[in-house]
Amino acid sequence: MKRRESGSRTDGRREAIGEIIQAVQRIVKVTYQFTSRGLRDFGVSGPQVWALRTLVEEGRLTVGELATRMYLHISTVSVIADRLEKAGLVDRERSEEDRRVVHLSITPHGRELVRKAPVPPRARLPLGLDRLNTSDLLNLQAAMSQLSEIMGISKVPPSSEA
Repeated sequence: MKRRESGSRTDGRREAIGEIIQAVQRIVKVTYQFTSRGLRDFGVSGPQVWALRTLVEEGRLTVGELATRMYLHISTVSVIADRLEKAGLVDRERSEEDRRVVHLSITPHGRELVRKAPVPPRARLPLGLDRLNTSDLLNLQAAMSQLSEIMGISKVPPSSEA
């Protein structure tokens, strides 16, 4: 690890460290608040709202297709789909061509919920990242990997919150 610089550069480093910590805290706080509000106001989590919004935008999707569009593991999205189906927000339909394939489609009740619910912060993330140029995207990827290492969380699997 590098040694800390002395003098005025120390102030700049301290300011940068403070801003990074505050940014991480904002991300955690807003994500938590959204899910808490969603559960309280609509009975669904942030990722569930995100899945419903994706179905509104994309139409019928398999669980695998939905997982790809949400950048989540298929097992996580499968749990989300199960909960949404149980709540009457999505339907599962077997494909006529291949009975092994099951499509998810949003119900009218699910559409109404999406109409009322704000866009989850996690749903904004892939859209914003996709707008970055490749160089900035790769720099951010490296910085996030480094941040995960610093926090000792690089080996922790992504959230399976559903």
